[in-house]
Amino acid sequence: MRFPTQSSFQRVLPLLNITVASLHPLTDQKLYEIVNAGTLGRGALPWAEFTHRLEQLSPFLLRRNDGSRMLKHASFREWLMWREEGQDDRFLCDPRSGHTLMAFWLCRQEGKLNRQQVLDLGHHILKAHIYKGLSKKLGVSSSVLQGLWLAYSTQSLSPALSSLRNLYTPNIKVSRLLIMGGADVDHRTDVLSNAPLLCAHAHLGHADVVALLLDQGAQVDAQSHDGVSALGFAAAAGHLDIVTMLSQNAAKV
Repeated sequence: MRFPTQSSFQRVLPLLNITVASLHPLTDQKLYEIVNAGTLGRGALPWAEFTHRLEQLSPFLLRRNDGSRMLKHASFREWLMWREEGQDDRFLCDPRSGHTLMAFWLCRQEGKLNRQQVLDLGHHILKAHIYKGLSKKLGVSSSVLQGLWLAYSTQSLSPALSSLRNLYTPNIKVSRLLIMGGADVDHRTDVLSNAPLLCAHAHLGHADVVALLLDQGAQVDAQSHDGVSALGFAAAAGHLDIVTMLSQNAAKV
């Protein structure tokens, strides 16, 4: 990547920051909205200037059939984010800035966020880490502030915690943030006869999530509508470590 001056790179840097931070390819319209999510009023980037800057990046951003854009290769994304010691460190991106803009954009959406968007918002809030260094000054931990940010942005925390995406590929850090924001640790899922979260994760063998739910006060003997408890699910699936964990938390046999 070559730019005539460092200032020319700085003009497109916000677009690159967003691109490397996003979990999904973005359309030009969404990218435009996100890059302006950190500004108010007259500070917004005009559309004409946005398209001009985007055109400068056209050799590096692949346009997909649905109109969205993504970086042409994963190795290029890695190069934008990290260099080995001694390598030229010009043209490095700031992913935290991109995550911050993504979080601002998501929490300002009109209407209710769906489950996937809530999980994405939690991810970007954690990665943005905008409260870093404020804990001592405010007397409140950054994790509490992150939980409040999420709680004030959406009312769909429990459905997101029990979504299929977070059941089968759970993100322990995002799950903890959802719980801190007020998600119900005993929320019923859409699987295994509406089994509570603890039962579903015990069945799937997610020991770290089971430990988190127990630590946050989940009912150890809660049952699915078929009358099967987390201990029963874990035993049937052969997850001895989870059986031991549940037994240590006084689960009924």
